Amino acid sequence: MAHLNFSFMDQADKTEIKGMLQEFSDKADKRFEEFSDKADKRFEEFSDKADKRFEEVSDKTDERFNMADKRFNEFSAKTDARFEEVLTAVNDFANKVEERFGEVNQRFDRVDKRFDNMDKRFDRLEGRVGHLENQMVTKDYLDQKLADRQGSAVLMIRKEDEKVNTLVNKLREEDSLSAPSAQAVLEIKPLARA
Repeated sequence: MAHLNFSFMDQADKTEIKGMLQEFSDKADKRFEEFSDKADKRFEEFSDKADKRFEEVSDKTDERFNMADKRFNEFSAKTDARFEEVLTAVNDFANKVEERFGEVNQRFDRVDKRFDNMDKRFDRLEGRVGHLENQMVTKDYLDQKLADRQGSAVLMIRKEDEKVNTLVNKLREEDSLSAPSAQAVLEIKPLARA
């Protein structure tokens, strides 16, 4: 029987499979035990009958001995036939059990192959996940980059704000812009200053 690799299974699954195998083994043992008990009982009954018959034969006269011998031979023939039937039944049962074990072995071989394929797939998946992990950015890296971008954006907005303030003041000095309009434009602040 092929060696099974259950390393990917948790203990509960292993225990369940072992339980199923043990249950199958227990049932087979029980069937063999029942058959053995029946055979022992039959042989014991046969032995008791044969002992009784031999006692009767020994108590009878020589003239009855030949008749008893004849009966014993007939009985022996029947017993031999019966024994052959029992032996055939035992052989048939053994062959069926062997076939079933063969089928179970084939099933386990197929399960082994499927598990091997799953192991390969998990190995490929682990490689792909490892590659993804290597390519992913960390939270610290992202926070740093976002802070850098935010700082750059704030500087650009402040420079633009300075340009707008300078332009409003120049236009006010040249009287191109009224004082209330200049005041309204200067009150609009893109960023609150610290």
